[in-house]
Amino acid sequence: MKKAAYSHLAAAVLTVFALPVAADPRVPDRQAQYEMASAYETGGGVEQDDQRAVKLYLKAARKGHAGAQAHLGMMYHEGRGVKENAKAAVSWYRKAAAQGNGDAQNNLGRMYFYGYGVAQDYKQAFGWFRQAAGNGHGTAQKNLAYMYAHGTGVEQDMKQAAYWYEQAAKQGLAEAQTEIGFFYDEGRGVEADVEKAALWYTQAADLGSAVAQYNLGHMYLEGRGVVRNVEKAHALFRQSCSSGDEDACKLVSAMPDN
Repeated sequence: MKKAAYSHLAAAVLTVFALPVAADPRVPDRQAQYEMASAYETGGGVEQDDQRAVKLYLKAARKGHAGAQAHLGMMYHEGRGVKENAKAAVSWYRKAAAQGNGDAQNNLGRMYFYGYGVAQDYKQAFGWFRQAAGNGHGTAQKNLAYMYAHGTGVEQDMKQAAYWYEQAAKQGLAEAQTEIGFFYDEGRGVEADVEKAALWYTQAADLGSAVAQYNLGHMYLEGRGVVRNVEKAHALFRQSCSSGDEDACKLVSAMPDN
């Protein structure tokens, strides 16, 4: 039995440039402060130090550096180098989001979705995901697709869900690849196409998606969208089990060679 990979909304992974910054961290240039903060956050060329990173991000953020504001929001959100503070995280995400920072827009959407540091508001969450998704932010595209698929904060629209999952899938997000594979497999929001489903499942499976490995295993077992190959199916079920899928583990335990 194939299954979707619906799960929690994903946070943006903020890109950090671990540059060998030679500038004195006390200099007033906000870009130099941001780069030095990034170096301290990652340990790139200096000893890793989240507290020093926060101090430097704060200096650059106060001068309006959107990247620093987004990183500072994440540091407050995760309690790294500073005491965890969801309201402070929201405040900094909002400042960066207003400047068009996609990571901050996505993360602000998540804060509204879950009610972290703000009152839970699905419509606000949808709005921020839509802004970031429209600017090409892959994680936000996947989150927006989730909202459309579940009718959360917006009227359910499986065509829009399929569209945004596919956009995110093209950016290499394994969960989105699994979802669009499922949509093609089931004909949800798109015309059913088992060959396309198999292609998307394959990409996600190669990236380690347990659900994609499980679904692709069934396609090989049944010969849907691919040439039937029981050996390949069993190998995929084993991979899926190793990746933590309980249904795959049940199949593996029932295999003749186990």
